[in-house]
Amino acid sequence: GASMGVEGLANDASRSHCPTRNLREIIAALRLFRSDRDNQERLGLAKVIEELVTMVSEIISNYCKLSKQHQAVPVQDPEDEDWLRPQLLLQGSEQHLTQSVSRFVFHQLHHRLFPAEPTAEDDRIHLQIQRLWWLRPRHLDLQKALAETEQASEAVKLLQRLHLLRSPNEMLEVMAQAFRLTTQAACLKSQLAEGICKTSQDNAFGADEALPLFILIIIRANPHMMDSVLSYAERFTTSDQRRTEQGYALAQAQSAVEFSKRCRKDQLSNLKPGEWESHIE
Repeated sequence: GASMGVEGLANDASRSHCPTRNLREIIAALRLFRSDRDNQERLGLAKVIEELVTMVSEIISNYCKLSKQHQAVPVQDPEDEDWLRPQLLLQGSEQHLTQSVSRFVFHQLHHRLFPAEPTAEDDRIHLQIQRLWWLRPRHLDLQKALAETEQASEAVKLLQRLHLLRSPNEMLEVMAQAFRLTTQAACLKSQLAEGICKTSQDNAFGADEALPLFILIIIRANPHMMDSVLSYAERFTTSDQRRTEQGYALAQAQSAVEFSKRCRKDQLSNLKPGEWESHIE
């Protein structure tokens, strides 16, 4: 197999270059990297892993396609019937195959890429979000009913598990699920409140409502190690992924955290006299 040059980028600059022969050896070499974020970015580790996932996915895909030539051959040994034929791996889609390979690789490398304990920035953001615990839908110009749904509560629980996930894909999927649950439920309530006689365009639940609602959900969840989660997901998200629903959800989560970090009195609505001062100042 190709070495991809990973050995020469490990901790010891004097380490000799020895071509890796298989996926196991490539992952073992990648585990030699220092785990700090700056070193990962300096060495372009995200690009190396992206190319590794692409290479492995193509190898598996080509093998599965070649195996189709033999799918009409009758099974000779009854015990072989218990084994999944390779071509069946592609019955879903090649995108699903790539995501599965990505999960496998990141599960192997997670302890080297994601901090074991909260960083100083994680703690700082946690406190900044925590200071806004008192915000209500009215403060963000939202109807109370839009934020008080079972789906919103479920989204909070999903976001609180983000730091336990091991691959960026899994984190992106959970962010997208939380965003989708919250906004779809709010959209339905908004449509019902407005009346079914309006067109879907009239009832559109757009970014003007979706982002403030997601901000409120992020504040309620106050996810553990949120800076590390967002940084991990962003560093290892491909350009193609950024154009998907998952990429959009990541951008919304980043915006929500940024709002929490920089929230000012003049950004809130319907404040009661002295309400900001009693909680912030």
